[in-house]
Amino acid sequence: MLLDMMEVEHRAAAMAAEYFMTLIWGAPAMLGSFVMAGWFLGMQNSKVTMWISILTVIVNIAVSLTLTLALNLGIYGLPWARSRRNGSDLQLRHRVRSEIQSVISQIHNHFCRN
Repeated sequence: MLLDMMEVEHRAAAMAAEYFMTLIWGAPAMLGSFVMAGWFLGMQNSKVTMWISILTVIVNIAVSLTLTLALNLGIYGLPWARSRRNGSDLQLRHRVRSEIQSVISQIHNHFCRN
């Protein structure tokens, strides 16, 4: 609809629609990642958020190059790579958050017993 208003060529509109329909599969992971980033920032731990973001951007670059060039998916490989980045970002943030909560729980148990 928006592309029709912009008077985009049919081929470009079809590619944009395919890109969007592939990219949208990563939306739940992206939203979860935003929630986890907010949790880290709320816990005054912005370095973890920064390092996870840097790591997942590097992964995105590698996967994008692999899908678009090595596997010859062209532009259609980019949304798949971005969706994978969103998933790995969420998984990494969740794992780090679990580790931090485990350490906090151990410290709390140590001091509450004494």
